[in-house]
Amino acid sequence: MQLELVLLTSYTVQVVLALVYGGALWGFSSLYRRAYLRDWSLAWFVLAIAIGASTFAYYFATYLPDDPRRVVFSSLALMLGYTFAALLVLGGRELTGRRRWTPRELGLIVLVSAVWAVGTVAFTARPGIEPLVRLFLRVTTYYTVIALALLHVGLLVLRMPTPGERFGRVVLGATLCAYGAKLLLNAALLVLPTTFTSLGPLLTVFDAVLIPCVGLGMIVSLLEFERQRAVRSAREVVAAQEALRHSEEQFRSLIENASDIITVLAADGSTLFAGPSTERILGWSAHELIGRSAFDFIHPGDADAARAAFRAVLEAPATANRVEIRLRRKQGDWLRFESLGRVHPTGGAPAIVVTSRDISERKQLEAELLQSQKMESIGRLAGGVAHDFNNILTAVLGHVSLARLGAPSDPNLHAELDDIQRAAERAAELTRQLLAFARRQVIEPTVLDLNERVEGMRRLLGRLIGEDVELRTDLTPGTWPVRADLAQLEQALVNLALNARDAMPHGGQLAISTSNVTLTGEQAPRDPVLVPGDYVRVVVSDTGLGMDEETRSRIFEPFFTTKGPSQGTGLGLSMVYGVVAQAGGAIEVESAPGAGARFIMHLPRYSGPAPAPAPAAEPRVVTPRRDATILLVEDEPQVRAVAARVLRAEGFDVLEAANGAEGISMAAAFKGRIHLVLTDMVMPGVSGPTMVRALVASRPEARVIFMTGFSADALAGRGGMPDGASPLQKPFTVEALLARVREELELQPNGGTPNGVAPEPG
Repeated sequence: MQLELVLLTSYTVQVVLALVYGGALWGFSSLYRRAYLRDWSLAWFVLAIAIGASTFAYYFATYLPDDPRRVVFSSLALMLGYTFAALLVLGGRELTGRRRWTPRELGLIVLVSAVWAVGTVAFTARPGIEPLVRLFLRVTTYYTVIALALLHVGLLVLRMPTPGERFGRVVLGATLCAYGAKLLLNAALLVLPTTFTSLGPLLTVFDAVLIPCVGLGMIVSLLEFERQRAVRSAREVVAAQEALRHSEEQFRSLIENASDIITVLAADGSTLFAGPSTERILGWSAHELIGRSAFDFIHPGDADAARAAFRAVLEAPATANRVEIRLRRKQGDWLRFESLGRVHPTGGAPAIVVTSRDISERKQLEAELLQSQKMESIGRLAGGVAHDFNNILTAVLGHVSLARLGAPSDPNLHAELDDIQRAAERAAELTRQLLAFARRQVIEPTVLDLNERVEGMRRLLGRLIGEDVELRTDLTPGTWPVRADLAQLEQALVNLALNARDAMPHGGQLAISTSNVTLTGEQAPRDPVLVPGDYVRVVVSDTGLGMDEETRSRIFEPFFTTKGPSQGTGLGLSMVYGVVAQAGGAIEVESAPGAGARFIMHLPRYSGPAPAPAPAAEPRVVTPRRDATILLVEDEPQVRAVAARVLRAEGFDVLEAANGAEGISMAAAFKGRIHLVLTDMVMPGVSGPTMVRALVASRPEARVIFMTGFSADALAGRGGMPDGASPLQKPFTVEALLARVREELELQPNGGTPNGVAPEPG
């Protein structure tokens, strides 16, 4: 009777405490919204029912051993005890941050608990086992499983890496371990019924004291535990808010200082947000843009491409789409942009973040580089054509002179020959302009004071532009010297003045200004020829009709003209372009319809020594002769034939060679004296200068005349013009050829080599 009273008291105390713990934890779960508190609350409620079921099982085992309800209550107690253990471990894993069990795993645990409970009951229900012993065995299993679950969770809590929650963690872990140890002790004592009976009063007192302490310890520790977690969560929230604020400040600073335009568009293309750079670059404020369609500001020629890119972004949100568009500024003009759109995840309607970078300057640079390359290509073509025409015109002019000498005294025939000569000379002038554009004209650069030259041309320019055009000059004193061909530079200024006059049919103003400028890498004009350095800037501007973009892009092309038929050749500005380029500078034009034009030339500053005075002429002995021998070397058969015929007609002996190698062989084979070498500069194989250097050793007395249609710059890549030699520029007339030959033959050098040409080394 004493054992029954002890067990009944112990069960009653445990049921009451389990219900108290379950209710307390349920209240905590409503307060703190923690999953482990809910699981533990359910666990204690389940434990209370399990203890109650154990009490009924003990009653039936003691007083009604044959009642089948004994088996039902025993199985229920075991299954609920295992469920309590599972819920306890589940909550412990959630508390300590372990992986939460899936519903499938929970179902498996319940199934295993049921099978284990039924199996235990079936095992202990075998015949020959006393009813009370059966109960003790089942309760022992029940206590053991719960005790192991408590010890497992207690150890998990004690090992939690949670700084700042040490007190709550230690108390909670120790409490769970202590209660688990007590239940394990109960299980051990139940194996020995006699010992359990003798220690019954002590266990009752132990349960009455320990279990309230365990419950109170759990409640206190959980309260402290959750308080610390709340404090930590509050700190984390504050830290997160501070980080968010800092991130927002950084984002705002990025948006406000971005050099690109950043906008956010809705799926229909309307503007949701526009960064400050939009107003800075385009002039439109955010208030003026928000709510309006972005396509209202896109150039009509780019609208289709922009809409296609916009649709592509919406259809493939994970990708970015890039497109080049023109956007309208508030002032009415257009800028080129490269826009990149990407869908920004907002959780609601899609928003497209568009970043637009101004590439107007880059496109302008690309266009000007392309224009420069085009002009260079045209220059090469024009130079080649002009060189070929020079040879043809040399032959034409020579044959005209020969025809005039051999023609009868027929006025009509001589008039026709004069017409042919004038046409050829006009064609020669055109080729000279082409050569000037191509930078292949022979030049004689000198050091010039541009202010002095402009003032010296003032009267001439005034007569050219007429009385209805006002000429103004703004010449900065102390302008740096430049090195250029005087005649060509003056012709360039004349051409610019004539172009300005034609652009002002009703009168206006022509202004010429000079100034010193030092160009850095960023300040240099976009012409790729210019490098940072000192330049003299010459600006020729007018108040005329101006030019559109297409005309401005082609203004320096040969034969391009906006004038009517017979009003111009289209070579005037091409010649200006070539003259400035041949002087090492660059020219650009600024113009718009109705706004006149500004031609801006940059000529490099000359920093070399002051030009030396011309040397005094050496004393020479004049010995005219007509019996001289001339070695004529020319690869163009027509030019060679005319020159040979003219020279022979004057009484000279002429040795003809078609190239440099043939000239060397002919000179070596000829036993007499060669008085003059008349040779082309540029020939296939051995060039004229190379041939002359080879002849110096054996023919030191021979004078040399170089014929060429190229400039010194063009000849630099072909061996260059020998020092001391001056060329005979093609096309030349018979009179010019004979005058030059007589000049060279009449001047006998006082020793030295032909015209200063050094001998071939080695």
